Amino acid sequence: MITQNIQLTGLTCEACVKMVQKRLRRLPNVQDVDVKVDGQTIIVADQEFKPDVIKQALADTPYQLA
Repeated sequence: MITQNIQLTGLTCEACVKMVQKRLRRLPNVQDVDVKVDGQTIIVADQEFKPDVIKQALADTPYQLA
């Protein structure tokens, strides 16, 4: 399993956290998602980490990879 810390922009509240978690947990091979509003980061535990897949999952949201 690969764990990655990823910077995001646009995280401001608990609703943001829930939306990002919901989107990323639907992705295949994602084991866990931890979202930190204060540091504007997500921690993704994945079997096969692919940043493009995460970008695509968040494409129609205000949250983007920094």
